[in-house]
Amino acid sequence: MTYSEPTGTGRYEVNSPAVISQTIDGEAVIIDLGSGYYYGLNPSASLVWNLLGEGLSALAIAEALAGLPPAEAEAVVLGLVAELLKEGLIRPRAGGEAPAAPSVAFPRPGDAPALGKPAFTKYSDMQDLLLLDPIHEVADSGWPQKKPEPGAGNRPRSPDANRAEPAKR
Repeated sequence: MTYSEPTGTGRYEVNSPAVISQTIDGEAVIIDLGSGYYYGLNPSASLVWNLLGEGLSALAIAEALAGLPPAEAEAVVLGLVAELLKEGLIRPRAGGEAPAAPSVAFPRPGDAPALGKPAFTKYSDMQDLLLLDPIHEVADSGWPQKKPEPGAGNRPRSPDANRAEPAKR
C-alpha cells in the first residue's frame, strides 16, 4: 500500500471491503479483515472516523471538535488521518468530491460537549480467529476450531505404533 501525507482538504473513504466498522454508543470498532487487527476508537476518533466515511475533509472535521483550539483540532485530526492511512483503514477518496450532506450528526461548536483528542487502540488478541476462513480452514467440529496443519503430528497412528519394541540383548 502506498502511503502519502494527509492534507487538510483531502477526502478519504473506508478501505472496504477489507475494513468494516460499527459505531456503538458513540465509540467505533473497526476490523481489518485482511490483517486480523481490530481497533477501538474513543468518541472523538469515532466522530472523525464517521465523518471521514461521509467524505468530509480533515479541515471540515476539525471544526466539529468542540473544546479544542482550531489549530490544535486540525493537527490532531490530520494526525489521526495519518495513522488511519498507515494502518490501511482508509484510502484517498476517488474523485475527492464533497458529499451533498453528511448523514452523520455533525456537531457545531457550542452544540456538543468538548470531545477531546481523538485516539484509538489497536488489538491483535483475536487475529487468528479473524483471519480464519470459516468455510475452508475449520475442523470438522466447526468454527472456531482450526483445521490441523498437515504433518503437524496429527496423522493417524498406525496400529504398530502402540506396540513396544522387543528389548535387545
